[in-house]
Amino acid sequence: MRSGGFAQFHWPRSCTTASIVVSVVLGFPALLRGQGAARDALSSFPTDTLQIVYSDLKQLRALPDYPRIRQWIFSQQLRSFEDFLRAAGTDPEKNVDEVTLGWRGDPQNSAFFGLAEGTLDPDRMHDFAAQQKITTQQYGGYELFPFNLTENRADLFFVFFDSSSAAFGRLDDLKALLDVRAGARPPLNSVASFTNGEAELEETAPQWGIARGSAAANQAVPWLTGGAQSPIDPKAFLSAVQVVLYRFDWASGFSMHMSVLCNDDKSASDLAKMLVFVRSVRPATGASSSAASAALFQGMDIQTNESRVEVKASVPADIADQLFRNSGTLPSP
Repeated sequence: MRSGGFAQFHWPRSCTTASIVVSVVLGFPALLRGQGAARDALSSFPTDTLQIVYSDLKQLRALPDYPRIRQWIFSQQLRSFEDFLRAAGTDPEKNVDEVTLGWRGDPQNSAFFGLAEGTLDPDRMHDFAAQQKITTQQYGGYELFPFNLTENRADLFFVFFDSSSAAFGRLDDLKALLDVRAGARPPLNSVASFTNGEAELEETAPQWGIARGSAAANQAVPWLTGGAQSPIDPKAFLSAVQVVLYRFDWASGFSMHMSVLCNDDKSASDLAKMLVFVRSVRPATGASSSAASAALFQGMDIQTNESRVEVKASVPADIADQLFRNSGTLPSP
């Protein structure tokens, strides 16, 4: 085993507090298997992708608390997309096993695109489009099916590669992905931070993510400050951050593990000291969602490992329910 999104990343409200969550190694080793959709995504996504979130839906569905977990990690937009696929003969709850979401900008302000793998039926989708008189588009030899097509270019399109894989996203994002697959643009697996991060995270948890650039800072801040106003501007410290790797474990309550890769050892040490200070002055009481966030934050274990800051935390299921139901700050599959 190698070492170390359709669920919604609520980090940035397209993923709000999860867009990404992090975790320790999953407690059901028998369920762990190759997470091929993540590697396939890296070979298909464009190099200007700033963040990816991988979700192994098959593993998540096997967890006893999956119905509640599903409410935490699926956004309304993804639920609507599921309804569209279900009407077309593809049931994501049965037919989609793995999903990797990507954002080419900061997830706070940009739409997602993604790759889904499972047991799919392109012919049924084609028949559905014909019956509903849905106007499809052609690009690069592929047929693109629209979802809620309007004059808004941010609407989603769906394209099949074969009976086991498909991609979805805004038209511009989907065309960029198809260009990568055609060899007209370089793939994301040519970026070392993503290939190294995927190699570290693969098979460690059913949901994990990688963020760089502005997405890394915006992903990390809510988790590393407990969602509260900090007496220190965390972005001043996070300017030294290169990449954030995170993973989430849902097997018993909620656990997160975030690795913050900094420019050098001193940057990591300074960031860890700032986080310890913020934790010491962060109020432990407040409204329901604030109290849940504080419970996660106050229990954080913060350590350094050379140029990395390792952050771990966990809360029981009832606290996690308050955290995600009220604040919507999780990553999406």
